[in-house]
Amino acid sequence: MTLDQAHKIAEIATDAFASKPRNNFCARSKLCGHSFLEISRAFALVIAGRRQIAGDDQELKTECAKLADSAGALIASLDMMVVPDEQFELLARFTDNTPERQRVMLEIIHNQKNNADEEKELEKEETPLSFNSFCWTLNYQDPLFWQKIYTHLDLPYDESCPRGQPKQGPSDGQKSFFFPNLFCKYSFESLKKCREQRRSVIIFLLVIAALVVWFGLYGH
Repeated sequence: MTLDQAHKIAEIATDAFASKPRNNFCARSKLCGHSFLEISRAFALVIAGRRQIAGDDQELKTECAKLADSAGALIASLDMMVVPDEQFELLARFTDNTPERQRVMLEIIHNQKNNADEEKELEKEETPLSFNSFCWTLNYQDPLFWQKIYTHLDLPYDESCPRGQPKQGPSDGQKSFFFPNLFCKYSFESLKKCREQRRSVIIFLLVIAALVVWFGLYGH
């Protein structure tokens, strides 16, 4: 994966979540075929690039941590928010707290095993915040900076991968360019709402299961 490819994948993932409609889910097709692991690795390379550009600037070091924190929140939500396109379209038809929407939510939770393999891969990955900390242990002027980054991420390093230092440094006029707010349109309130909805459905399922067991034991 090149640095340009990483930026494109990170932008695809960010735009997919930023454009989520009111149902707070993301259709699988919005990720343009990229796996959760690819998205995680892409954000890692973006974070490494920001760290190298930041140099010794402490203000930009803080911005790097903010970027890593936002990336971590998005990556952690992938398994919960990405659903098959068919279920995404169904959810879009119903308003909140209707029996029809609850039924689709039950189907989504039941079918989330489709994301299980990708979720397991992500569980093995270092968090963006931890990876950002690792990047700051490296000398940004080290000729082997990028080789160490790719080795750490267990990614192949070849002639297409970045080398050396960026052509431009982090002058005051460039800070907003080098650290664009990729998440300015991404609402973490949406993530919170989705988690709350999922929790309420799970509680509902547990209550139904308990009632079935109770009637099975004492209903005769």
